[in-house]
Amino acid sequence: MSDLNIAGVVVLYYPDENIIENIDTYIEDLKCLYIFDNSEIDNNVMISSLLNTDKYEYISFKENKGLGFALDYCATRAKQSGFSHLLTMDQDSSFDDFSAYFNEISTCKIKDVALYGVRLKKHNCKERYSIVKETITSGNVLNLDCYGMIEGYNEKLFIDHIDFDLCYQFFKINKKIVLCNRILMNHVIGEPVIKKVLFISIPLMNHSPLRDYYMYRNETYCFYRACKEGHPLFFLKHFLGYRTKTYIGIKFLEDNSSEKTKMVKLGIVHGKKGVLGKYNSNCKMEEEKKC
Repeated sequence: MSDLNIAGVVVLYYPDENIIENIDTYIEDLKCLYIFDNSEIDNNVMISSLLNTDKYEYISFKENKGLGFALDYCATRAKQSGFSHLLTMDQDSSFDDFSAYFNEISTCKIKDVALYGVRLKKHNCKERYSIVKETITSGNVLNLDCYGMIEGYNEKLFIDHIDFDLCYQFFKINKKIVLCNRILMNHVIGEPVIKKVLFISIPLMNHSPLRDYYMYRNETYCFYRACKEGHPLFFLKHFLGYRTKTYIGIKFLEDNSSEKTKMVKLGIVHGKKGVLGKYNSNCKMEEEKKC
């Protein structure tokens, strides 16, 4: 793929100075980096004083617009600016050798690829590339022509499950998601504490009640929508398997279980009804009383 013309986006939320070290691991191989700041304060002075390049554009609305809005905004901007691909990064992600990733994408012969992704851990896969069903947002390289064929990042999900929803959209139009197995990305991801209950391993994520709400709401919404569209199996394993286990952990093993359980149930109700967007604490609604 010799015509790879790649921009990037990193989404910030109250960053500290350490994010510059992460950005430095990939910005030089990009034509432009969109730094989209979801903080309610302006961090441009800090970033401009530490980042020794002019290959970036700082974007801030001084409010949390959500991950979906930020990614769609920058994907649209990159497409309009003539870029072919967009790297999407979390603020806590970095590469040891981004040039190697660039090379893997450039030499990939697989057709109809909408998303390229990377490995987060060492693995035993001997193949150079793997075609997968889904991948997380950070470390993706998005084909912007393919992006124009779908609805795009769903800003109404706000946070959580935006990546799997995007993968589902590509699945529906028969586009591929390819992992570059030789490339590892450094990424801070919540590692669950595993508790054994009888013969079942229960993952304890210990998220906040609000984060639990978003996860269960968005996954419920995506699962029920996929069922209506004739693709119930796409989210089934994760929805009924992993989420059932995490719910057991939330209800019986985690701290603050009462509030978390209430928010999980409210999220499920809202997901079924399609109540999306940023959570409104003044709108606990009649559904909460039914949970």
